[in-house]
Amino acid sequence: MGCTVTKPAPVPATVPTTTADNVTVESVQFFRDNNGEKGEKLTEPFFYVTDIRLHAQAKLSALVPGMDGKVVWICKDCRGRAAPNFEVASATFNSTLVNVIDAHVELPRNWPAGSYELRVYLGDNLLHVEPFDIIDPDHPEDNPTPNAGAAETATNNNSDN
Repeated sequence: MGCTVTKPAPVPATVPTTTADNVTVESVQFFRDNNGEKGEKLTEPFFYVTDIRLHAQAKLSALVPGMDGKVVWICKDCRGRAAPNFEVASATFNSTLVNVIDAHVELPRNWPAGSYELRVYLGDNLLHVEPFDIIDPDHPEDNPTPNAGAAETATNNNSDN
């Protein structure tokens, strides 16, 4: 099992600089894996159980000089395969100047179907929680109640193939 936060991307000069107290997360995007790199951007917040490596990118509202923080991947409800609110993995980061956080996590086997969260912290403060699902199209009875219809859409799309 692994979790990393990659070096932040360069940021445009138009992004304001502030302290961690004034920062918000403007958006979180999830991506499928492409040979160890970010691949296809997800249009709905779900992965498949066979997506061994998961990628996420959080965009902050401002640059934060000397930022310390962490990204935590949580299994909220894995249908009895893990304790509720189980911390799957976390990674800390420190950067001199950042407004984009890239992170990924991987398991050495298939993920349990269930409801998950990505938590973004600056310092000790929880800045943002982004829900997502991991679904198993072959066993829909194991799938969570969808986050914004994501799991239901994926199950229906898979049955058309």
